[in-house]
Amino acid sequence: MGKLRGSLVGIRANLQHQDIGPPDLIHRSIYAGSKSALYNQNDFVKDKQKKDDDGYVGYYHFVNGLKPQSSEQYIMELIKHGAPYKRDAIITYCTYNIFSKTDFRMKYTSEIHPNYLKELDASQIVRFIYYLDNPDNQLVGLVNFPDYVKDKEAILGSLDILTKHLPKGYMTGTSSGYGAPTSCGDDKKTNYYRNRLVDAIIRLD
Repeated sequence: MGKLRGSLVGIRANLQHQDIGPPDLIHRSIYAGSKSALYNQNDFVKDKQKKDDDGYVGYYHFVNGLKPQSSEQYIMELIKHGAPYKRDAIITYCTYNIFSKTDFRMKYTSEIHPNYLKELDASQIVRFIYYLDNPDNQLVGLVNFPDYVKDKEAILGSLDILTKHLPKGYMTGTSSGYGAPTSCGDDKKTNYYRNRLVDAIIRLD
């Protein structure tokens, strides 16, 4: 189970070279029993001399548009699904911050700077709009939540979040359809008004 979760996190790391990063990852592990004939196999382990016998089975899916601040409620619903368990269920939530280029992974509660949470909000909205407009780039099993666009109040809140991050908009990358505006080589200069954050604002306005 640990190797599978590690490989998924590794895949996310490989996708982080993209300007907006990968969709959020939700990984759910439940204990099925170390003697289970169904799960005591080599399926998650490259080394054929070892058995995947820790008894945990992992399930994962991708999501967009889920507010990080309200992710705990969603995770608690996942934990309730199929309860009671023989051992603790383990939920891992990963979401990418476009502006600091970091992957936030939550398995426990810790104090987080409010500005970082706002950046996560902006990152979520940019990805949400991008993947809606580019379905060919969506990962299989992606689930889109309407948290940021479910009503007029939510949309106005999303616009407020995005406009506050306009100075950092160049960090979200630019659609290839715009082409190369100049040859100066300065992304901050050339992408200030043409980037995916601005695209998201236009779509929400």
